[in-house]
Amino acid sequence: MAALHGWQYILFCGASVAALITIIFIREERVRPGLWLLFLAGLLLGLFMASLDPFLSLWDEQFHALVAKNMSTRPFRPVLYPEMVLPLDFRNWTANHIWVHKPPLFLWEMALSIRLFGCNEMAVRLPSVFMHALTALMIFRMGVMIVNRNTGLYGGLLFLFAYYPLELLSGALHTDHNDTAFLFQVCASFWAMFEYEHSGRRLWIWVIGLVAGGAVLVKWLPGLLVFPAWSLARMRRDSRFRSQVATRAGEHAENVHVDNPQKATAGPPWRKTNYIKKDLLIRLQAQMPVLAAAGVALVAAAPWFIYIFIRWPQEAAFEIGQFGRHAGQVIEDHGGGFFYHIRALNTLYGGGQAVPYLAGLALTALGIRAWRHTAARAALLGVVILYLFYSLMATKMTAYCLPAAPFVFLALGSLIEWLLSQSGKLIRNRWAATTLAVTVLAVTSYLSLDLNRIMQNRLPGNSDAQKFRMVRLNEMQMIHSLPEVLGEGPWVIFNPCPWGYVPIMFYTKHLSYPGIPSEEQVRSLLEQGKRIAVFRQDEPLPAYINENSEIRVIGGAQCYY
Repeated sequence: MAALHGWQYILFCGASVAALITIIFIREERVRPGLWLLFLAGLLLGLFMASLDPFLSLWDEQFHALVAKNMSTRPFRPVLYPEMVLPLDFRNWTANHIWVHKPPLFLWEMALSIRLFGCNEMAVRLPSVFMHALTALMIFRMGVMIVNRNTGLYGGLLFLFAYYPLELLSGALHTDHNDTAFLFQVCASFWAMFEYEHSGRRLWIWVIGLVAGGAVLVKWLPGLLVFPAWSLARMRRDSRFRSQVATRAGEHAENVHVDNPQKATAGPPWRKTNYIKKDLLIRLQAQMPVLAAAGVALVAAAPWFIYIFIRWPQEAAFEIGQFGRHAGQVIEDHGGGFFYHIRALNTLYGGGQAVPYLAGLALTALGIRAWRHTAARAALLGVVILYLFYSLMATKMTAYCLPAAPFVFLALGSLIEWLLSQSGKLIRNRWAATTLAVTVLAVTSYLSLDLNRIMQNRLPGNSDAQKFRMVRLNEMQMIHSLPEVLGEGPWVIFNPCPWGYVPIMFYTKHLSYPGIPSEEQVRSLLEQGKRIAVFRQDEPLPAYINENSEIRVIGGAQCYY
């Protein structure tokens, strides 16, 4: 960790200390201060991760950040390029004008943060930091409701220190804050469902619907995952009610037969009809909370999609079609076989070859331990549905199955809690048992965090990741020097480092385009009264640029390694 600043050490060490004290507080039944410390540990660790890269990552953070910046002033106009001074292809989500490639909720969250804290990478990442910390609290609460307090604590801590979700909120991995927000929304919908099944309060139906609708507004229809899982889980509950009705109907029939032997011989057809009606009524009544919450979700999410189809029908139709095409064809080379997401368990939960088997064992053990709870059944069925759905899709990405992570970590927490409880039968001393729990969780969390891997990619070195990081740092120096080189602008800037046109537009008021402009583009921009600047890179610039006194030629950053 030699590359860290002093305040980054403080953030990491503060998170670690807060997490250790949390274990002691929760085990000693000081729940409220323990939860505050758990949340604080999540915030400090998230801020540590968010501070590691002083630039916007290429895939896909910088695109999300630029759209969010533009939405910070016009929240209902999602655009990548803020104005159309040159023709753009609406089908190219990396260089278009109207940007409806992703639904807007996570962009609104980032836009609000940018509005409050300015156009910087930390403002882009702050919403993910808060959502990551809150997800740990929801895991804790779900564990309390279906097993016990320690299960929730261990599951929440394991999630909090897990490598993959942390790298997502740092922006370093594909789909970054979109997947963090989606994980949060899906987890929140299941947490609210847990609360409803636990308390029976109708308020939670509204909460389920609203947060599930929010999940749709982050990543389309997969945000409705809670509903098929919850519906299937409540079917087992129906079977108990139906068996009770059947028993009562049988007892009634037996009494009638005794009282009236003639009816016993003929058999009463009306009783069968009555039982079928009662059975259907019970089925419908058991599914009513699911249907009501799903209706709330659809009402919450539908206005945005109606809006974009009215305002930008061409762009909206294309993006909705792209979402459908993910099922049957590989988009942008993101392919893989049926077992792609099973193999990806090693990436999501650790590098060991035993990880998929350990996750499967933990989920199975949790199912055995908590299957009697409707909410627990729904969570486990949700994991199965999620993996089956994305395994059947032709397009695959590692983070697609990340919404299952809260339940995988909850299952791992349940497994650790059971093992520690068994060891507690041998260790009678209370503080010795607590020390063992702290040690086991500290070691497990550290291994899950994989701090060496986090820092290795951020130290000077010869790997591709390390070299590319140096390119991005050089690019940031160039961007920050633009006010001195060009003045405040605005300018239309061409030929930056590959993909560098996006951060230029995020950090400055200039427009920027990849590559060298054509003569026609130069003529069009000059006729519009635009000022043009072109970076000089390794390749020579054409004469119509070098010999035009109205075009500024400026030196570029080191773009290649």
